[in-house]
Amino acid sequence: MSAFIVGDQTINRIVSYANSHLQADHRYLFDKLLAAAETSGQDPDWHMKLGISMALLNDRAMDARYGEGTAEKDREGTAYQFHWETSTKIQALKSFQCWHYQCSEGDIFETSELYKVAEEVIGYMACNIVSNLPEYDHAQWA
Repeated sequence: MSAFIVGDQTINRIVSYANSHLQADHRYLFDKLLAAAETSGQDPDWHMKLGISMALLNDRAMDARYGEGTAEKDREGTAYQFHWETSTKIQALKSFQCWHYQCSEGDIFETSELYKVAEEVIGYMACNIVSNLPEYDHAQWA
């Protein structure tokens, strides 16, 4: 398996999705995701703190995979930058899955609450997308 530093746009799609959909549609998961990033929806900078936590977890995974200091070299001295990103639910899901996969190095999947909550959110997102498809609507219930 290989790992890489995801771009800011990837993380920004996820944070923007949390703001535009998760916060309204599934508040419990929104709160749980922010708590795992050590912030809350009451904090006016929650979006930046969530993004930074996600970037740092990705950095930690890179260092676990390729050695200490790898992430710093890959980021080339640039820190994570937040900006609102518009995307479809499907693009947000794919970005979340990409970030999640890139963070699955070392012991992160065992030790990171953010990683674990992300799995739950990804599952919710996928189920939400599928259950709103016409094919799902036409499928037999029993």
